[in-house]
Amino acid sequence: MPAAFIPFFRRIFFMAIAMKIHLKKNAAANGLVLKERLQGLTATDMTHSHKPKAAILIFHI
Repeated sequence: MPAAFIPFFRRIFFMAIAMKIHLKKNAAANGLVLKERLQGLTATDMTHSHKPKAAILIFHI
């Protein structure tokens, strides 16, 4: 293998490592955002789901 290719492959190797780290951090951040959204949605769903039931119960009395 010619010596000229060694820096080229070294650069690709380090770029691959950097991308792997970046993707892991990005995936972790996306996971946190998704978790917060799911918690927010469940909290919203819970508050909205109880209000109509209470209104229906009042009308039936």
